[in-house]
Amino acid sequence: MGSRVFKLLLVATVVTGLSVCSLVMSPFSVVAQVAGPSVAVGTPMLGSSAPIGLCVPAAPKTTNTPLGCGSPTCGGTMDNPHYSSGGILAKAHFYCDPGVTSVSYILYLFKCGSDPTGHPESTWESQYGCEMQYVVPGGISSPPESSTRYVPAAGVAHGTGWWIACNAYSYVVAGVEYGSFLSPSKGAYLSA
Repeated sequence: MGSRVFKLLLVATVVTGLSVCSLVMSPFSVVAQVAGPSVAVGTPMLGSSAPIGLCVPAAPKTTNTPLGCGSPTCGGTMDNPHYSSGGILAKAHFYCDPGVTSVSYILYLFKCGSDPTGHPESTWESQYGCEMQYVVPGGISSPPESSTRYVPAAGVAHGTGWWIACNAYSYVVAGVEYGSFLSPSKGAYLSA
């Protein structure tokens, strides 16, 4: 039964154009994550009529509003690079439900020859002349509902061109790591 549901999910993905961000398999259910609200696909396996207990956010959580899917979640966003305090920087935001035990992240800031907005991050260096300027790895233990981190520190990044940032993160709930999620900004032409 689970394999039929999985095949239906793939057909629905092709027909509707939804992109499947991740697929989580457990011994009891198949849960898929798609662009849009959280979706549990499939029915409990092994003849059980119990509800599916695993719920993963379909898209990164972007506010302090709980997703309401029964399991704590955490989402991250990345603001567009901007001029502040004498240099270029970008802010990453994390929005976590109570129960998230930690967040791990790597924030990247690139300077580019042309605007890579909307294109896969894998093409930024080769097709848009982007050069990584700053990398800020970090973690947040017992994260509050809202946290902000910067790449780089204020007043450090200088130069003229297209700037774009990316937030790569994962989070842990009850000893289980969820991720890797990627949240890019849009490009901004800046000079500092």
